[in-house]
Amino acid sequence: MSKEQEYLGKCFSQYYAKWQPPISHVERREFGFGNWQTKIAFRHLSFPNSGALSARLMRDAPPYVSYSAAYYEFPDARPMPNKNWKGADLIFDLDAPAHTCGKFTCVECMGKIRGETIRLIEDFLVPDFGISKDEMIVNFSGSRGFHVHVTSESVHNLRREERREIVEYINAASVSVKTLLHDDSRFIKEDETRKKVYKFYGPLVTDGGWRGKIAKRFLQLVREKKLHEIGIPKKKAQELYDNYGEVENTLKAPVKRMDGGVWANWTRIGLSGVYGKMFEALVENTKVAISADMDSNVTFDTSKLLRLPDSIHGGSGFAARLCNDKGHTLFGKPTPKIEEFEPHVHAPVFSDEPLKMKIIEEVPSVLLRSGQMSEKYAKDALIEVPHYFGIYLMCKGAAILA
Repeated sequence: MSKEQEYLGKCFSQYYAKWQPPISHVERREFGFGNWQTKIAFRHLSFPNSGALSARLMRDAPPYVSYSAAYYEFPDARPMPNKNWKGADLIFDLDAPAHTCGKFTCVECMGKIRGETIRLIEDFLVPDFGISKDEMIVNFSGSRGFHVHVTSESVHNLRREERREIVEYINAASVSVKTLLHDDSRFIKEDETRKKVYKFYGPLVTDGGWRGKIAKRFLQLVREKKLHEIGIPKKKAQELYDNYGEVENTLKAPVKRMDGGVWANWTRIGLSGVYGKMFEALVENTKVAISADMDSNVTFDTSKLLRLPDSIHGGSGFAARLCNDKGHTLFGKPTPKIEEFEPHVHAPVFSDEPLKMKIIEEVPSVLLRSGQMSEKYAKDALIEVPHYFGIYLMCKGAAILA
């Protein structure tokens, strides 16, 4: 163990000395601890209560702490069937995609994945599955993303295939343009010539499920002037931007088709001839915006372990902080809302006391807890930084104690 790893272990131990796990049913969960080489080096661990877990973490100070979404009668038994599975929370694991920022995750990447996490909750879990926000726990992963835990008893007994179906619904695996767009165009005879009269019916913004999502997403792209994302030519896009109110009214106005179905008259949008391709692009755009970076295996494989909320992540020195529990505090600091959560501001848990460091690889400018940006640091630079930032640099393998 290096001098830095030993130092970090002491810091983590001090953190856990005053920490309590913010999860329920500790005695029915399986736990796993990691070391500096792997995030889960030991699993099949169990504890009779929160106090026993806290004491073990204070003693061992593992760089990574994970726990099961599943509840077991015998959580420390092995092999897995001997644990006697009793149910599991429904978990969604979203991580920021690979980016040029590399291991020093930037504000832009975290903003993107934060937005996708919010959309998962607001556009799917609440309206489509009827899950209350009071039945969810949301926490920062400690590194590059967020975890959403649905704790409602209504999901506990969902089996693997049922959980997979939820993922497939969110990923639009079974969504077809044919179910979203009806082409009632026809030819008429006019002055001895045949003329095509276009008539397209599509979803209303008030529709449920994917129909409503598609209409709302299109309206959002118009409002945010991003129609280029679905291939709309610049000139036509500008017309729609200039007439946003009319577009909105069209997608809110129900019209009956000959078969009695109630739809919006998308003909009035004025995109005749490109609706099919546009709707395909719109489905893809909506899907990507919500779930491109979701690790679906975590959702349907209930044997997986995931980061314990408010525990320390050894790859950053940050706490995997809760960010939606209004009544929760961490050492007196209130839980930030996910809409406001910024990892470099809200997740550091160590002090501002100065710490002398030596940089061993180039470090870009990074957001600090104060909201200001750090300097860029060149290799071999000797610096003095706040304690929490020094821990971050050591966990990233970018600095050593001077």
